[in-house]
Amino acid sequence: MVGIVGYGVYIPRYRIKTEEIAGVWGEDGPAMASGLGVFEKSVPGPDEDVATISTEAARNAIVNEIYSTMKTQKADVDIRHITLLADAMTADGEVVSIGRHGLSGRKQSVLARAAFEETVKHLVNAAINGEEDKLNGIVENILIGQPVPLGTGLVKLRMKQGFNE
Repeated sequence: MVGIVGYGVYIPRYRIKTEEIAGVWGEDGPAMASGLGVFEKSVPGPDEDVATISTEAARNAIVNEIYSTMKTQKADVDIRHITLLADAMTADGEVVSIGRHGLSGRKQSVLARAAFEETVKHLVNAAINGEEDKLNGIVENILIGQPVPLGTGLVKLRMKQGFNE
């Protein structure tokens, strides 16, 4: 069949306040509402506002791009690894890179940040700011040569001395 098959009208039944949208973007809600003259917006679902949909669209685009690049290079990467990476890149509601200005630069651990790039800068800034590394992650424990607190490295056992049968 060719041409227009039918037509209709879709009226979203959910409303979201302008203050809530402004809060997602870190803006002043009442000022935004009065400035725009819009006090609420209709949305298809309670969690389908512009911020959520745009973040999901960005996440899907990242997954598709990485997957197609890996497939072109004949690299067999499980899609779950790619989606995990895309989730990490969009977890805060904005797309962040993986490099020193993105995910790697935002790590809590001083040693994990220093291990990626700009080692001296991270160590000097940590010393100036009095940062302390709790050594909770994998990278920092490998760097200092102690067991990683994961799997068998998480278990703490002690042998009782002088045990007689």
